[in-house]
Amino acid sequence: MCFSHSAEGALFAATHAAAERLQKQPDVDWVDEFVSKRQEFRSLAIYAFTKRNLLVSLGYKLEEIKRVEIVGYRYDVFGYHEALIYIGIRVTDDKDRVTYITSLYNLKWEDKDWKLRPSVTDDPTETRIVPNLDGYISWR
Repeated sequence: MCFSHSAEGALFAATHAAAERLQKQPDVDWVDEFVSKRQEFRSLAIYAFTKRNLLVSLGYKLEEIKRVEIVGYRYDVFGYHEALIYIGIRVTDDKDRVTYITSLYNLKWEDKDWKLRPSVTDDPTETRIVPNLDGYISWR
């Protein structure tokens, strides 16, 4: 890894994590490096991040999904050593129905990189379905 110590570096770390979380099989080694070593219940957070596809955990059936796109982001907090970033995702199913989901990435600067410090272990990115992504900056 090694994302820059900046707002953009935190955004790229969160976006890379979101893309990893959308994979059928996330890269366990990458996730192990990304989750903070100082995280309480670290192993549970890693398990939740890697063993359940994000979309499946929200009730989607993978065979019905046509397209998944990271389409926006929103900084909730950015400080020199912390960032709370929401990543907005558009999901289109095989009937061209669109839904939006958002994930919160609670990042801390430690060991010269951005690390995930999830606040809950069953869903380390507090992901939920939302009606729209109003207030998000478009990712283009």
